Amino acid sequence: MELAASWGREVIHVFDQGFASAFWLGLRFSYNLRFVLRWRKDYQLLDALGNRRLTWKIAQGKRGWSQRMVWDARRASFVVATVLVLQVAHPNHPEHPLSLVVCRSQGRSPWYLLTAETIATDEQAWQVVFV
Repeated sequence: MELAASWGREVIHVFDQGFASAFWLGLRFSYNLRFVLRWRKDYQLLDALGNRRLTWKIAQGKRGWSQRMVWDARRASFVVATVLVLQVAHPNHPEHPLSLVVCRSQGRSPWYLLTAETIATDEQAWQVVFV
C-alpha cells in the first residue's frame, strides 16, 4: 500500500479477477483508491434496486450505450464493440456505489469491469474499457 500512500488518487489501479472479492474491495475502499477491476460474471452484486443478483443477469437484456471499432488482438482485426454502464454495489459493501462497465463484441464473452469511478457518459465508459 506504499503506492497508494505515495500516489494517492493520481493513479488508477488495474486488477484482474484474482483480486475480485469482498476483502480486496474493502482494502481499496479503505485506501480510497481509484481502480478498475475485471469482475467475474458469476459473482453476485446488488443491482440499482438493491437486489442481490449474478452479474451477468444484471446486464442481461440491456442495450449498449454506444458502439465503436476496437482492436481484437486474438483475431488480429477490428471488431464492433458496445459499452454499457450499470450502477451496482457489492453485497458486503453496500454503502459504496460502484459502476459496472460491460463491454460486448461478437464472438467473445463480455468484459465486466467494476470501478468506483462515477461514469456518466459513454466516453467515460470507453476510458474504463481501454484502461
